[in-house]
Amino acid sequence: FNPKVYQIWKNQLDTLVQNCLETHPMDTSALKFAGAWYYGTGREDRGLEYYDQWLELCPDSPGPHFVKMSLLIANKEWDSVIEEADRMAVLFRDDLETLVSVLCTKGDAYSAKKQRSKAFKCYEQALSIDPENIMTLNNYAYYLSQKGERLDEAEEMSYHTIKAEPDNKTYLDTYAWILFCKKEYTEARIYIDRVVSPEATDEAILADSLLTGALIEHAGDIYSMCGLSDEALRLWKLALRKKDDTVTALLPKKIRHKKYKK
Repeated sequence: FNPKVYQIWKNQLDTLVQNCLETHPMDTSALKFAGAWYYGTGREDRGLEYYDQWLELCPDSPGPHFVKMSLLIANKEWDSVIEEADRMAVLFRDDLETLVSVLCTKGDAYSAKKQRSKAFKCYEQALSIDPENIMTLNNYAYYLSQKGERLDEAEEMSYHTIKAEPDNKTYLDTYAWILFCKKEYTEARIYIDRVVSPEATDEAILADSLLTGALIEHAGDIYSMCGLSDEALRLWKLALRKKDDTVTALLPKKIRHKKYKK
């Protein structure tokens, strides 16, 4: 990596973006690109400024609203996510597909704030509109398992998701984790092996962008409770190496003691 070359390249693209905006100030594609460019190069405030301009030009389109919400989620600005979700719920109240996504996202924000009763209410509202919405079923089931509540109901919801998308690693992990919470460790391992293959090398696991630290940690937890301590330790160490801020605070203790810790 050469910082001087990067700066020259960055300055050239800055000029290109600004020229594009000057010649096409009302072009939504240009504004969207400018927002992505500035946000992606660490100038979040400027990026948001262009996203807001895009939003002003297309206030009745869900697209820019969802983009803005995704940025707020990336920054973990949960109160702002909830505020944006409330605005969208009013704007798109007649667009049921959009409304379901908004309610699910709002539920996720409340879950991140540890306000689970409010989160569950959002998920239930979403499912009352679309009982088969896969994302809502998965998220609701997972957060129920985190609280150790209504695990049979969570398992049923989660099972719908893996029937619909049998290769989705996130949904498989949720189902495996619910079985883990129900102390059905052997069955949980069957499903987690479809998430983190026991034959996969360390390099393959670390390179797989779909495998978060949390998913790998779950695999280690399940292996530990199946009596496979060496395999569990390997997975926990790999989860720690992911460095993606999704693992639990207990992970170092599990590694140190070489066993599962609650």
